[in-house]
Amino acid sequence: MDKAKFKILSEELEVAVGFMPGNHSSASGDSKESAVICGGDGTGEPEFTENVISFNGDAKTGNDHETFYLPREKPEGKSDKELCFDFTKTARKPYDIMVQVSMLRLKHHFPECEISSDGDSSDWKNGKALYKEIFKEVAPKLNE
Repeated sequence: MDKAKFKILSEELEVAVGFMPGNHSSASGDSKESAVICGGDGTGEPEFTENVISFNGDAKTGNDHETFYLPREKPEGKSDKELCFDFTKTARKPYDIMVQVSMLRLKHHFPECEISSDGDSSDWKNGKALYKEIFKEVAPKLNE
């Protein structure tokens, strides 16, 4: 991915962490827990650099699941046609909203990326609303 655009994406998402609601509904609407964003293993600080974006939910509260991991460069062994990012299962835990905002912003900067979800468009309602609040624009469309 373009280094300059990826750096901007990473910086924007680092700022977006500060917008995570302290008391929001997850995508499924069945959680009222805080969307605490931690490092990839669910502890420490998330990683937002010019070469990688990595975060998870809070392991201390059981709100971590799979790591959101997005490298700027294609991992070794992947073909040019393979995505550098595969998927993140969040089990609809509170950090799901940060995953959604991140994927939408990725699509904004890299429109050639395809983003999708196991859920339907209603599952993205909170993520799209927060995206609009943070970036002051309508979220890009998903590849449904």
